[in-house]
Amino acid sequence: MSSTKSTTIDSTSSRLELLNTNLVVLLLIIQIVLTGVLVYRIFRVEKLVSQTGKINEIQSNEIKFVPNIKTEGYPTKGPENAQITIIEFGDYQCVYCKQAEDIINQLFQNHPGQIKLVFRDYPIPSHPYSIDAAEAAACAADQGMFWEMHDALFEQQDQITSTFLPQLASDLGLNMNQWNACMSSHQHKEAIQADAMEGAALGVTGTPNFFVNGYLLPFAGNLMDFENLIAKNTN
Repeated sequence: MSSTKSTTIDSTSSRLELLNTNLVVLLLIIQIVLTGVLVYRIFRVEKLVSQTGKINEIQSNEIKFVPNIKTEGYPTKGPENAQITIIEFGDYQCVYCKQAEDIINQLFQNHPGQIKLVFRDYPIPSHPYSIDAAEAAACAADQGMFWEMHDALFEQQDQITSTFLPQLASDLGLNMNQWNACMSSHQHKEAIQADAMEGAALGVTGTPNFFVNGYLLPFAGNLMDFENLIAKNTN
């Protein structure tokens, strides 16, 4: 009797071991397949991006268009009647926004007299001084020095703190009594937060996001993304 029980237990144990082995093999196969799919997708995207911006041609039907985005009253660079209007939603502590500065400057060189850049705030909550920096720029704008503060904030991005901002304002030659009063009152904070809320409603999901003549373009570090979109949506 005990021999029969032992045989049964051994048989059951063998079947369980076989089942476990098969399950492990199956899981390994699934993992290999999923890894292969992921690697292929990454390779495919990188290949498309490397082909002089052709990824935009494939995704052109997915580009969101938003007409009549408000630009009046916001900091602007370039001719008012420019053929190309680029609206940027940005954050002064965003490293990708800093990288985008070089591309925007290159676009101005590539299209002299044809680009109007409008900057709007989209402070990211995880960036501790993003709203402070946006307020610093808005308070500088009150003295006609928005772009000087804007450029300096990106150039010295890694130094941005609440104590650094007054020093930067002083270095730029701002009237410090006026600037300090502006900062202390937070008179622009509500407008900055409203900017971010409107950006989210327009489809902005991160920074920097751009609208090129109304077409939403999340930044991917590629000049040709801008050039392709400009070519398709200008006369």
